[in-house]
Amino acid sequence: MLYHYIKIAFRNLLKYKLQSFICIVGLAIGFTSFALSSLWIRYELTYDTFRKDADRIYYVRVESETDDQGLSSVTPYPLARYLKETFPEIEESCNTSAWKTDFLYNEKKYESFDMVMDSAAEHMFEIELISGSRDFMIPKSNKIAITDKLAKEVFGTKDPLGEKLKIWSDDMEICAIVKSQDQHSNFPFGILKPSRQTEEWNVAYCQTFIKVRPETDMRAFKKKLYEHKVKKDRDSLNHFVLTSITAMRYDHPEEEPTIKFEHILLFALAGGLVILCALFNYLTLFVNRIRIRSKEIGLRKVCGSSDGNLFVLFASEYLLTLSISLLAGIALIEVILPVFQELSNVKTDSFSLYLETFVYFGFITLLAFLFSLFPIYYFRKRSLQKALKGSSDGKGKNLFPKASLTLQLIISIGFIFCSSVLIKQIHHLHTTDIGLNRKDRGDVRIYPQTDGLKEEIAKLSSIAEVYPDENDPLFPSHSHSYRSFTDWEGKPASVEGLTIQIIPCNNRYFKFYGLQLLKGKLPEGDTERHILLNEAAVKELKIDNPIGKTLSVKD
Repeated sequence: MLYHYIKIAFRNLLKYKLQSFICIVGLAIGFTSFALSSLWIRYELTYDTFRKDADRIYYVRVESETDDQGLSSVTPYPLARYLKETFPEIEESCNTSAWKTDFLYNEKKYESFDMVMDSAAEHMFEIELISGSRDFMIPKSNKIAITDKLAKEVFGTKDPLGEKLKIWSDDMEICAIVKSQDQHSNFPFGILKPSRQTEEWNVAYCQTFIKVRPETDMRAFKKKLYEHKVKKDRDSLNHFVLTSITAMRYDHPEEEPTIKFEHILLFALAGGLVILCALFNYLTLFVNRIRIRSKEIGLRKVCGSSDGNLFVLFASEYLLTLSISLLAGIALIEVILPVFQELSNVKTDSFSLYLETFVYFGFITLLAFLFSLFPIYYFRKRSLQKALKGSSDGKGKNLFPKASLTLQLIISIGFIFCSSVLIKQIHHLHTTDIGLNRKDRGDVRIYPQTDGLKEEIAKLSSIAEVYPDENDPLFPSHSHSYRSFTDWEGKPASVEGLTIQIIPCNNRYFKFYGLQLLKGKLPEGDTERHILLNEAAVKELKIDNPIGKTLSVKD
């Protein structure tokens, strides 16, 4: 009997080819976008969740007007100990630094992730020693530890203890092998280096982490920490902000991601709306088919088909469409998977990815089928009454198609409106005058520096000009340097001081980027004692005419 129903379902799909094709393609695209974006969201939300008490470990940052994200990613080394001694809510605290790095072994280049470690960080991040000594914990030593995974990659079966790696210009001796941790982490370290401890409060170079005690009221503690001010001699820190280590990927991330977490959520929402439109569209067409087939339904009823038999018939047709859409969606994922993994940086094996995707597909299919049960049951009964009794639909005729089309129209208008706003914003970002010429300008970053590179690039026919000096580019900006000014002529009493980003430049720099000089003049010769301010800095200094005035640097 089931085979008979499936065969009839196939015949109906072929009978209404165009309608079936539109529905299947719409559902497949919706399935694919929703499943991949949901997978991506779950991947982002599960960073560092494998760590013990991950929900109690927080990254400590300070609000900063000079940082692109509004939060300074580095803090002074003494801050960790100060916070633990000052706040009873804090169980542990530590400092660390982490970054990607290249190193050489036997003249062969490798890439890894460095993590500077002290004893407190070793305990908080659960570093497990496999062999060797803990000499890599001695501050400012040339000893390092590497993970067993990196040891296998570089040395194979050879014992790496005592071997030296050239990191930047330093020869670092391997004194320990530690157990590698899950790479689904904000700290996928391969190398552990000794700490550079310094008790100076005016030098910020490390990341501070704390572990709060169980049952801590985090809302009250976050407010308490935000309002706390650390005053050390002439240095002060305030407005501390806590970020859970599991949220570091999307809560003001240190590096601006290519695709923001909010964009992924919008992508998932768009996929869900596409599925909703496709389902309503198919249900509308499906209900119309039931109306058209009212005589067939009546004949089946006369020949002995029960309500359950007819219900299974319609449900089989609906499930067949969903199943074909599911297969089409999986095929679509197979095509776009390499691009998706490169774009999303979701590092997981294909089997796990397909397993999760299939679970998402199955969940959506189940919801869609359950959602369709009422219309199938309701309109089957109506069609039977019309066929057997000749009754009309009455006042509520075509109510479901009207509601369905109205919902699809609202969603479509919303898509058009949002797309129009997005296109307008992108156009605004690309065409707005921001005070510098960014068109046809770029930068090449190579380490170590290569002699003659500029000359070779200048020979290319497509290159109009190569900036001759070593200054960092304005756009995009890669490194940041700051100065804290404590006093200046005309400084209001209400202003304590101001930290400003410093960009070394000269006359050629100005001409290269087409910067506009609003007041004053560019100095000639020795310019080390001269600075130029942009309009935002003048506004923060709260002085009317800063030209010719002196700003005093901290200390």
